[in-house]
Amino acid sequence: MSNLNASKLTIPENVLIDCDRRRVMARKQTVLKDDLLKAAFDLARDEGYQEVTARKLASKAGCSTQPIFRAYANMEEVLAEVIDEGAVFFEKYYDSYPKIQATPFLNLGLVYISFAEKESNLFKLLFMNEGKQAKPLYELLNGKNGNLVKEINKAKEEAPRRVHAPARSSQPNIYPSSR
Repeated sequence: MSNLNASKLTIPENVLIDCDRRRVMARKQTVLKDDLLKAAFDLARDEGYQEVTARKLASKAGCSTQPIFRAYANMEEVLAEVIDEGAVFFEKYYDSYPKIQATPFLNLGLVYISFAEKESNLFKLLFMNEGKQAKPLYELLNGKNGNLVKEINKAKEEAPRRVHAPARSSQPNIYPSSR
């Protein structure tokens, strides 16, 4: 019998005691697929999608590479999900951007430029990624809310007014009118 007083024994929370084998072992940390995706997205956002490697992802998620390859078949699958998350992020960015211009497509262009400036790594992932996982530009800009379709419809509504509006010219008419 041991001289160990069980009432004074403090066991750290991350340690399990295997009573059958009488040894102390570290508790297995559960890493969820959502945790891996968030870590991969954060890595792509902070350092660029080229930096999303198994080792860096494991380090960011606080695990070994084994949980990554249990959740995903390969790193291409991880990157495809990061691109999907990036598309959702861009749509939320578009939705939250102030729409102050009345001219069709101008707000969309301003959002695009702002996103490129503020989220350069995600911009490169979504709009400059020539890999096989890249999404079509129409799909990215339109999103689930139909943002591009809304701009097209707005332009269609504006078109008749613009065609019939008198042309504004800042240059004087140098041609004499024929009478």
